[in-house]
Amino acid sequence: MTIDAVRDQRLDALEERLRAEAEALAGAAERLLAQAARLEGRPQVPDWCVPTLRRQARSCRAATEDLLAAAASVRRHAERATGGPVGRGGAGGPLTAEGRAG
Repeated sequence: MTIDAVRDQRLDALEERLRAEAEALAGAAERLLAQAARLEGRPQVPDWCVPTLRRQARSCRAATEDLLAAAASVRRHAERATGGPVGRGGAGGPLTAEGRAG
């Protein structure tokens, strides 16, 4: 195995990890919003609780976008370094670089 092949595998693995983390955070955002919806309007829930859950969901979404942008950057770097597509990375994965299902 060449040094280039090892580098390409590492970049591919990094991209996959970044996309997996983004997918996990997207799921966390959905769960936080669902919890906020379940708690909204209940008299026993403190006033700060629902807005806090929504803020946390927004933070998860922002982090998701950042991770997907990083994954896309790693992909572009790998393609420039090799002169073409490398590995399988996030291509066809559950989320695109824009954060939508692919």
